[in-house]
Parts: sequence; structure tokens; C-alpha cells
Amino acid sequence: MILSQTAVKGIWDLIFKSLIHDGPRYDDAIIIGGNISGMVTAAYLTQYFSRITSIESDDILNDKLIQSTPEQLLNYRCRLDSPASVGRSGVPQMYQIHLMAIGGRIILRELFPQLDQKLLNEYHVLSYSLENELRLVFNNVLLHPNLTEDFKWLGIDHFTLEIAIRKKLCLQYGHKIQWICNSKVKQLIDDQSSNTVKGVKYRSTRDSRASTVDLHSDFIIDCRGSHSSSIKWLKEDLNLIIPTEQIYFGCVYLTFVGERLETGNSLFD
Repeated sequence: MILSQTAVKGIWDLIFKSLIHDGPRYDDAIIIGGNISGMVTAAYLTQYFSRITSIESDDILNDKLIQSTPEQLLNYRCRLDSPASVGRSGVPQMYQIHLMAIGGRIILRELFPQLDQKLLNEYHVLSYSLENELRLVFNNVLLHPNLTEDFKWLGIDHFTLEIAIRKKLCLQYGHKIQWICNSKVKQLIDDQSSNTVKGVKYRSTRDSRASTVDLHSDFIIDCRGSHSSSIKWLKEDLNLIIPTEQIYFGCVYLTFVGERLETGNSLFD
């Protein structure tokens, strides 16, 4: 399904307004995780909250990442043995090539104007035509003949996309967003009498002996995905009932990395 920009914005507005529109206008929000989903959420929440705190276990604001040029990022991506070499250890699929479909591009255009063109012009990201350059197969059926219009997808690696978004986020919304890096949320601050969560306890990842720090907030979103412990904490502290039915999505990423050598033949080099 292809959504217009207005439709996508309407869906986001509906989700967040349904959560907070009847209550008071809150001041503080906490986002657990500084990954792509965490950054997109932070950008959107700037419409509703005065201050947003993003807690991330990695050193994602180090100068090597934030101040690097697109060419330097390409060099890091091609030559590093591990993302941890530049402070990003929490995302093992950093160098995996991703295809960003139209829905994701629409959301990023809404939140980060000009990012789309910046990726194409400065980061040398490629745009792929699903109709002419890719094949979409579902249940062994080629779907291309049934397309009513072409899909334009961006082919980009996670490493480049995440850093490009983070730079735009800091530039565009930096006055509202506070980053707490090299820190990990260890527990939720809950109020069992009202069955609510009031904040989080986090600790530095650089000092195992450091004490936890309490941070209170009106609104908390956990964007860590499979690394999240929030469901376990809610189940233990507030007796949250977890549905027993689970859906398993069998998807495997496999990437081969090799070095391209010069052959002396202009047709190949």
C-alpha cells in the first residue's frame, strides 16, 4: 500500500494524540534507545513535549561519527572490522544494505526536510525502481505486472542512514533533545498504587560500580526492539499480562564483504 504524505502524518498524529490529547500538556519525555526508531520518535515528539531525553548505551555522539564527512563515513563503513571501532556496538547489522520503501521515505521527509536529497546528492545513496531494477515475489508470484505505479526505494546501509539522521536531528531539534550516552536503563520507576510508570533508573556503561540515576518523566517510549527489557519489568512490577500468542517472522540477513582489486581492464575497474 502506498500512503500519501498527508495520510502518513495523519496516522502519526492519531497515535500520539490518542495517548495525550485528553490530559495536560506534558513537559518531559524519555526515549530509551538512540537508534533510527528512537530518533524518528524523538523528532515527532518535539511537537508535543518541551524536553526529550534520549538514553543510549553506545557512544553515538563521538566526534568521529558526528563530524565525519560522507566520504569519511564511506571509508569507515568499508574498512572497519566492527562498528564498535567508532563507538557503535549495539547494532550488529550496521553494514547490512537496507532498502527503504516509500512509507519510510515519506515519514523522513515529513520530519527531516531535505534529508532525502542530501542522501542522494552527498552520501551517494542509490534510488532503485522496483518496476525496472528489482523483483518483488510473493508466494512464488511475480508482482510487477500488477503494480499500478512504480515503487522508488532507497538502497542504503544502516551505518550511513543512522548517522545522517542523527546529524539532522541534532541540527534541527537539538534545542529540545538531551542525549545521555554511554548509559543503560536498568529499571523502571513505577507506582503500583496508580499502576503507572513514573520514570527510569539508568547507569553508566563505562563504570560497572556507578550508582543508578533516577530520571522522572511524563511519557516514556522504549525503542530498543529485541534488546528491550520493559515488558519483563512491567510484568514483574505491575503484573502486566503478556499475550501468549507470538508471531515468528523468519527473516535472515547475510552479507559477504570483499575487497575489489584493480584488474588493469577499464571494463572492470
